Amino acid sequence: MFIYKSADYMPISQAFEVQKYTYEKNYIHPPHQHDFIELIYIASGEGTHEIDGISYRLCRGDMLFINYHQTHSFQAEEQMVFYNFFVKPEYISERLANAESLYDIFSFLILDRYFDTVDRAIPLAHFSAAEMLEIERLSEEMLSESEAEQPGYALVLDGYMRILLAKMLRVLCKKETSGFCRAVTPELLAYIDENYTKPITVTELANQCFYHPTYLGRIFKNTFGISLHDYIGRKRIDYAKKLLLESSDTVDTIAAAVGYADKKQFYKLFREQVGCTPKQYRQNLEKV
Repeated sequence: MFIYKSADYMPISQAFEVQKYTYEKNYIHPPHQHDFIELIYIASGEGTHEIDGISYRLCRGDMLFINYHQTHSFQAEEQMVFYNFFVKPEYISERLANAESLYDIFSFLILDRYFDTVDRAIPLAHFSAAEMLEIERLSEEMLSESEAEQPGYALVLDGYMRILLAKMLRVLCKKETSGFCRAVTPELLAYIDENYTKPITVTELANQCFYHPTYLGRIFKNTFGISLHDYIGRKRIDYAKKLLLESSDTVDTIAAAVGYADKKQFYKLFREQVGCTPKQYRQNLEKV
């Protein structure tokens, strides 16, 4: 059986790594093991993961914990996109040892002496819709920091990882966890993800799931804790930040590229979300 080594994914001095992968429909990854801990967050699609002979059906909003030396395999039943967080075991024991409640819970999950108990913890967290958006935003921030490697990025990543672990543990601590609300279908979110740079409307989105626009807006806000308008705005601004970092395009060009024909609207929303103008944001990045 193939064993993935932490040395192939991260330097000796690095405690964890984050990656984003896309697997096509019907892709099968054969049984394997790792000498590191792995967290998998499903960003889109559905599939089945198997850990030590136990199968877990996963979809968007699910995070799976895989301990080192456990046998793991998976199959994508449709195209799947997920974030992988590879974590050296010593990171958890060293970094979280002083946080008693977190350490106790994680010990329950990863220390072998607990694995023989009858009520073994299920290593699967189902995030609510609002939590799901937060986890995805956090994952993208971690990925950007990891790829850019700007000064101080290791400290930023460490902070993000602590938040990610804490949020997973909070969900695992709940007596009952609610997964992704099916009232707002994954297909609708996928449609937004593919078209948010275009001038899409609530009516257009409502037609995708056969809801009245007013009703769709209400259940989206109730489910995710954010309005459809604000959700699309966030995605556009996040994409704009990426373009400001990775391209030399003018701010006006970027505004149009992310879906804003009205430059004033783009500038206003950017300042509200980021706290500075697009030009200032780019200049701050160039100074680092």
